[in-house]
Amino acid sequence: MAEIQHNRKAAKQLWVRVLAASPADPEAIDGIERLSRDSGTASEPLPPVSPPAPTPRAVTPAPDPKASPAQMPKRPKSSPARSKAAPQQTGSSEPRRLSLPYSLNSPASRRNAIKIVGFAGGSIGATLIGRALLQLDSNTPTDSDTTVVPANTPLAASAFASFDFDTVKVNETGEITSREAKQGKVFKEAVGDVTFNMVAIAGGSFMMGSPEGQGGEDEKPQHEVTVPSFLMSKYPVTQAQWRAVAGLPKINRNLTANPAHFEGDDRPVEQVSWDDATEFCQRLTKHTDREYRLPSEAEWEYACRAGTTPPFYFGETLTSDIANYDANYTYGSGPKGEYRQQTTEVATFPANAFGLYDMHGNVWEWCLDHWHENYEGAPADGSAWLEDGEADRRVLRGGSWDSIPVYCRSADRYWVARDLSYNYVGFRVVCASSWTLG
Repeated sequence: MAEIQHNRKAAKQLWVRVLAASPADPEAIDGIERLSRDSGTASEPLPPVSPPAPTPRAVTPAPDPKASPAQMPKRPKSSPARSKAAPQQTGSSEPRRLSLPYSLNSPASRRNAIKIVGFAGGSIGATLIGRALLQLDSNTPTDSDTTVVPANTPLAASAFASFDFDTVKVNETGEITSREAKQGKVFKEAVGDVTFNMVAIAGGSFMMGSPEGQGGEDEKPQHEVTVPSFLMSKYPVTQAQWRAVAGLPKINRNLTANPAHFEGDDRPVEQVSWDDATEFCQRLTKHTDREYRLPSEAEWEYACRAGTTPPFYFGETLTSDIANYDANYTYGSGPKGEYRQQTTEVATFPANAFGLYDMHGNVWEWCLDHWHENYEGAPADGSAWLEDGEADRRVLRGGSWDSIPVYCRSADRYWVARDLSYNYVGFRVVCASSWTLG
């Protein structure tokens, strides 16, 4: 109709949208070629395409990324939840341009794009898709633009304060058999009226993953990793902390001030994507002049285990008296318990031996690493595994309020696409600044 009415601009937008959704569509290819012949050129820049009107973000169960014919499905179990309209984003929003129906941040995706050029029909397909690739949404950061170089000022012993905490141990039936008072060291980073309590984690070596007879194949092979010292936030990032950092100047992308479904200043923030969490770390880094980032998967498991080897840092099983998860299900000989169906305030339950809270349950936590199907070829130095793997899929650890206990184990691994957000996914930060307590 647009062509009949000689509205070439509208017609081209229409055919471009059709080709973006179905690159081999012959009518769309013919339409583009016809318009090019009529105008006498095939190199006119593609016009911006307006995005659809925003709709309220529904909280829906995550797709099951691990489901395959060769292995049991594994996912964070999610119950239906009321949708919550996304609040207005802070800062200005740049116009979005034509986006293909997939990400091009991984080699595999780029290979798929090359295949589509072939299917699209010769030079016109290459011209159209090539231009489309250059007009992808610039608000999505890649690995190369997610690092802010800090001054990395060393922290002296005087910068740390002592803090007291309690730990517990349980037996195979979930009965608490011991309680122990401990003390740790914490560096307090202030951002406005909120404070990040960064716990000093001494470096060391540990066995990462699960031994034979325990856990899934993605937790194998169990291997020794040596992790340097680092600082890790005592709790998952809270909603109050999120708001403080979301109010800092933008680095690469906008952040919503109040994204969480379960609201409360001292509850963990959730419904934030890996890309959102990375932007958060970048802003915190620039504001403090110290390097804040997501933990590597090895750092996360080392910090979670805190020197322990059983499935949980509490012992051989988990109970709802010491963690927030779906206790309608049990692990080993442990008991059933309360299923709260929501997040809880951080530090509601006992800490591990390093003084870290909520490493089992409450919210899944983003890690820096690409997703890999197993540990073959994994780094042994505690660094994030950013070679190969699937860059668009990022690692999650720890389980959530909606997870069955097997998914809350210290060694359990999961992944979600980096641009997705759910009401059971949050994160905590680490600081790579050098420090000494000696």
